[in-house]
Amino acid sequence: MKPHPARRRLIHVGATAGLVWGCLVAAAIAQRPAGAPAGRLQAASGQLDRATRLQAETVARELDLSEELRGKLVAAYQEARRAHQASTREQLREAVTGGDRRGAAREMLQLNPEHRQKLEAALKGFLTEEQATRALASLGSFDRQWDRMVIALADLGLAEEKLEVGLSHLNAYAAAADQGRRSAAGAGDLRGFRSAAQEARSKLEGELAQLLTEEQLKKWKDETAAPMGRGAESGPRRRAQP
Repeated sequence: MKPHPARRRLIHVGATAGLVWGCLVAAAIAQRPAGAPAGRLQAASGQLDRATRLQAETVARELDLSEELRGKLVAAYQEARRAHQASTREQLREAVTGGDRRGAAREMLQLNPEHRQKLEAALKGFLTEEQATRALASLGSFDRQWDRMVIALADLGLAEEKLEVGLSHLNAYAAAADQGRRSAAGAGDLRGFRSAAQEARSKLEGELAQLLTEEQLKKWKDETAAPMGRGAESGPRRRAQP
């Protein structure tokens, strides 16, 4: 049975509120000077640019794009991510000063769809309809956890061929996790929202286990563990029952 529309909206807001901490981290990333301690891979803004370049280049490789189109894809995606980050930072600043966390959650619900539509329009300016749709599946997620995963993998010092295979696995993860989360949120399925990225990550870790050594996999897991044991994968927590 489908949940009542009011409950569906509540789940939407609660799900987004559960991601506010991740957004705060993303806003802090851009403020951190290069070379500063980064804790759980809270990288500097240069690292964010590095992650988004690797993500876009992975998609371009899978689409077999020309060098010219590859450059356009990287530029369009990085511009979209910077715009999304600026909007997120502004919403969080307003939430902190205004104290309306629920209102901020409602506003932030609109950020990803709005920026996803803008990115889609940009991609269709130089890609075919099919190419744009395939690219948007992962690039349209604006997934900060994917950023951390990409940087952690790149920092393992893998051979180029092995790194490309790993990045392809991460790209598939981002697309699957985003599709699962959006479908669950649209249906008002809180449990599905929580489990979508967890299932995608479990599959990803199985694939990486076939690619990396035990030591490399452990290091990657440590670097990509969500702060305080939770993050984008966990979704919102249920309020404790008295």
